[in-house]
Amino acid sequence: MAQLVEVTQRMELSDKELNDARANLSKAQRELKEQWVTVHEVCVALAAGRPYLRKVNRTYVRLIVPVPGYRATLG
Repeated sequence: MAQLVEVTQRMELSDKELNDARANLSKAQRELKEQWVTVHEVCVALAAGRPYLRKVNRTYVRLIVPVPGYRATLG
């Protein structure tokens, strides 16, 4: 009986670890998708020859400008 309780506890712990791993994977996938969207927006702007303003925080904006002779390709 004690072995059954121990095995059940290990299975519950394994399920918790698996759920935590899935949650971490989902979070990483969301972050990658957000970063990909940002990179795509920058590439589209640069390929069109437009500067791109990227908001970093409430008070700081980074200006990304196209460089003559450098081709931005859409991926």
